[in-house]
Amino acid sequence: MKRKPVQWKALDAIKEHPIPPEATPELTVKRCLLAMAAEADRADADGVGAKERADLMRAAYKAQLPAMADRESIRAFIACVAHGIAISALEAQQASKMLYAAQVAMSLNKEEKPNSRPRGAPRRAAAKKTGAAKPKGSPK
Repeated sequence: MKRKPVQWKALDAIKEHPIPPEATPELTVKRCLLAMAAEADRADADGVGAKERADLMRAAYKAQLPAMADRESIRAFIACVAHGIAISALEAQQASKMLYAAQVAMSLNKEEKPNSRPRGAPRRAAAKKTGAAKPKGSPK
């Protein structure tokens, strides 16, 4: 029997565990773990060796990491990466790069504050220091 490459088996796991639209970090971590367990079962059924089994499980886990589209999905991504480090599904160096990517994505997805000033606009404190004359009769 011909074995599927690692990435194709991971894609099968994605089909079996679709991403729900309301994915919370907890649900996303569970989905990653389910995909990893499903891949372990498949590997056992196929009779693959221990190293290949571990590689297949790691690939299935990584394949389930959510896209970093908004703040909630970035939080879910971070939760999965942190859990992946804890269970050795992700290598430290690779996880470090993933967490940096999440940090960059989070900074790009910052919600603007409603009272934030446009870039390049003068600060209010600076406008007061110019000594602009107050109209007569205004309180001090």
